[in-house]
Amino acid sequence: MSKKAIRYTPVYNRKKQLNKDGTGLIQIEAYKDAARVYFSTGIYVKPASWDNSKCMVIKHPDSYDLNNRVIQFIEQCKDIEHKRNRTNPDFSVYDLKNAMENLAAGESFISFTLAQIEKQKNLSAATQVKYKKTINTFHEFSKTGVTFAQLNNKLIDDFDYYLISEGLIPSTRKLYFKTLAKYARLAVRHGLLEHNKNPFPDKKIIADKTTRYSLTDKELKSLEGLKFVPAQQHLEVIRDLFLLQCYTGLRFSDASRLSKEHVHKTNEGIEVRMISEKENKTVNLPLAYLFRDKGRQSRPERLIKKYWRDDKHPFFLSLKTQQTSSANNQYVNRQLKEIQAMAGVQTKLTNHVGRHTFATYLVWRVPLPIVQELLQHSKVETTMIYIHVGSDKVKEHLKKITDWI
Repeated sequence: MSKKAIRYTPVYNRKKQLNKDGTGLIQIEAYKDAARVYFSTGIYVKPASWDNSKCMVIKHPDSYDLNNRVIQFIEQCKDIEHKRNRTNPDFSVYDLKNAMENLAAGESFISFTLAQIEKQKNLSAATQVKYKKTINTFHEFSKTGVTFAQLNNKLIDDFDYYLISEGLIPSTRKLYFKTLAKYARLAVRHGLLEHNKNPFPDKKIIADKTTRYSLTDKELKSLEGLKFVPAQQHLEVIRDLFLLQCYTGLRFSDASRLSKEHVHKTNEGIEVRMISEKENKTVNLPLAYLFRDKGRQSRPERLIKKYWRDDKHPFFLSLKTQQTSSANNQYVNRQLKEIQAMAGVQTKLTNHVGRHTFATYLVWRVPLPIVQELLQHSKVETTMIYIHVGSDKVKEHLKKITDWI
């Protein structure tokens, strides 16, 4: 009968093999009776952030939290050891390994993910709905739920086949797996999933190339010239909100909540300043310089003045008939079909088309970094998607060349 307690020691980069990003894994060594096993904490840091003599993380922006996670992991092991010693005094490190594996196997990946979504207060309501839809679809596919031990390449391939059978296109399937992969990485950080047992990085889905449609000058003028009778007031509001997106590039989630608090009057005109709901980035739009007509009057400024209200409610208040932006977005897109028919526009109208129209207009008129800033794109490659080169555009630019030889 062994009365010795298991000794726990944090060890760093035991296999002397760093990842591509230069980080190494922190493990917990459990030692007793000349036997030892290792547990992954799911924590990866660079060599400069590890003090080997103190067995702790140093000089890292999250040192406190990371060291606390290591301590909590050891405490979890000790708790299991203490409970099992009551019935098994010869409890070994191998018994501990089995107990920890059984514990991890019983953890629900789906429950973990849903709990994390609820904890992330910075997620917009629309993003929460989107993430939960992905997790609920994964749960419907699995029927009985998915533990971390069940996550493997075959399971996620089977899930992909399931999505295909449900008629989901590649771009949508790619978004589903992007969400699942995000929370699998978080599970690795929490020590619930081994880094080398995470199957999502191996899953590749090639999304269809999306054609981004934008309005022609003629189509935009047709929309601007529409007249509405009193019974169509709701359509006029939606038309104007759509035009605002064409003139400013604002996403629907931001344009629909635009209010007095976001509008600042300067000597040069109106500026819109807000934090974008999707990207959580600062938006600064000098409306006085956007989509000016021949009289040098700003069209987006005119729309703001048309719907101005002194309270804190959104200018386009009549759109706020449902709880989430995603539901409003769908409602507005349905009404845009009717507006499209009224204006005789060939391009299918959606809220995205408004933003694309703004981007396409500007990308040929101002330097690309300026367009990137206005659209809040992190990468210029995203902005370059809007560079549509048609035959008319080619001719227009060739005519400007006067010094061929």
